[in-house]
Amino acid sequence: MFWGLAIVTFVINVAIRTKPIPSILSGFLGAGLLWLGYAFYLDYTTQSIMTDKIADIFKTSGDNLLLIIGLLGAIIGGLSGYVGYSFYKLFEKKKRKYY
Repeated sequence: MFWGLAIVTFVINVAIRTKPIPSILSGFLGAGLLWLGYAFYLDYTTQSIMTDKIADIFKTSGDNLLLIIGLLGAIIGGLSGYVGYSFYKLFEKKKRKYY
């Protein structure tokens, strides 16, 4: 279940309550590096058999496919981090200014 990573990123950014840019960057870097590392691990343990077959379908190299997978994970993580920030801001009480 690869959406579990997006849910975890969402929950972390709701709990931490950072600003928008750090929320996006934390999700982008965290999820991207995790997906890229896991893709390299699976590629290494299977001797690139599946990676090469999928890369042939998309007419690219196996290394480019791994980078695309990492970028996809990073984008999903960044977006879910921003959604976590927005969810927190949705329920935040606004301070009223009285003059």
